Amino acid sequence: MLNQHPFLRTVFSTGALQGFSRLLALLMGVAMARLLGPENFGAYGFVVSAMAIALILPSAGIHELTVREVARCIAMEDNDRLVQYLRWSSLYTLVFGAVAIVLFAWYLSITPFEVLSVSSIFLACVLLFLRALLIRQGGLLTGLKRPAMAVFSTLTMIPLCAIVMIAGFTWADIQWHLSWMLAIQVASVTIGFGLAYRVTRQFFKPRAFVSSSVFFSRWWTILLPLALVKVVLTLNAELASVILGTMEGTVSVGYFKVAFQAAALLALGQVTMDRIIAPKISSAFARADMARVNGLFIRAALLNLLVAIPTGIGLVLVGQWLVVNLFGMEYLAAYPLIIVLVLGQLGSVFMGPCDSVLCMTGNERFYLFSLLIGLVVLVLSLYFLIPVYHEMGAAIAVALTGVSISIVSWYCVRSKIGLEFWLWRVLRGRF
Repeated sequence: MLNQHPFLRTVFSTGALQGFSRLLALLMGVAMARLLGPENFGAYGFVVSAMAIALILPSAGIHELTVREVARCIAMEDNDRLVQYLRWSSLYTLVFGAVAIVLFAWYLSITPFEVLSVSSIFLACVLLFLRALLIRQGGLLTGLKRPAMAVFSTLTMIPLCAIVMIAGFTWADIQWHLSWMLAIQVASVTIGFGLAYRVTRQFFKPRAFVSSSVFFSRWWTILLPLALVKVVLTLNAELASVILGTMEGTVSVGYFKVAFQAAALLALGQVTMDRIIAPKISSAFARADMARVNGLFIRAALLNLLVAIPTGIGLVLVGQWLVVNLFGMEYLAAYPLIIVLVLGQLGSVFMGPCDSVLCMTGNERFYLFSLLIGLVVLVLSLYFLIPVYHEMGAAIAVALTGVSISIVSWYCVRSKIGLEFWLWRVLRGRF
């Protein structure tokens, strides 16, 4: 059956790899949490969240723009423009990556956490730069319609290598601290980037660069709304951890990160589908094939729910047992946070992949509008809830933000593109 349906074959192959990658990432998180303890693991989570915000400079919008430009250039057989874009995006990542490193190092140096040594800050800066390069490379693979390769090189290899190295160092009985974990991440991301680069060169070998400046100003114009979307999206995802760490300390961040890792399993289907349908929606919309866009939207929403609902029910029923047996009794306070985050994720997934539809049809400004609404909800919720409910307040704020963004995004998809809510079409048999 899968051989007769290339779309389903791509979904299941990429989905299986994505699921394996998430499992590896979860195992890596479990190992880190157990070896570091709540305080040091919270400090690691704080550094990672701050790094994600710093990555806004070199990477905001680059992945999405790369997917869209590569997919369109290949569909239109415009090799000159494709080579021009690759050259421009490389320069952009290198220049703004250097600026981000300076700002990131300065911010970490003024934080009050004693576990952040000079070596930790240096390794964190190296990791930031490598991740910026990897984000662009993953976008190139996805735009080439090689989502499984993109997942394997950018997601699977990193936790796999990290787990192997953690096991080796544990066997050597070293004294674990934050610098060791950051060093392992640097080595793992280096391997992942090397693999992604090698795979890309096998699939795509552009001819010599053709000098032309006509596209450079155009890419800045296209990147701006995509970058703004990424900025607000990153703040929505990481601001809670940074503010929670600043107001409550690293232990609360440790609890929150454990819960966030568990709840993120619900988004497995959505992340997988986004990688698959993004270039397909871009190509279909460029051909004005709205029936194809509608069909992709409905199938993606249904497959997302097939993953999210059973996963969410399982986490609610056995989440406490999982936390105790995987992370340890010291992380038991994370279980109530898991329930809140699961409910928020289910609400977001139910609305369908509206973000991909808006971004891949040139309507990024409307997705940006929904993200700005979500950011306002997040900041207000964090301000009022964290002082009263601590890490639970952060979880409630994140859940409310996700649902708010999804509702506003769906309204924009319906009013600006003309797509109906996927459930109504399914009930009428129009899919």
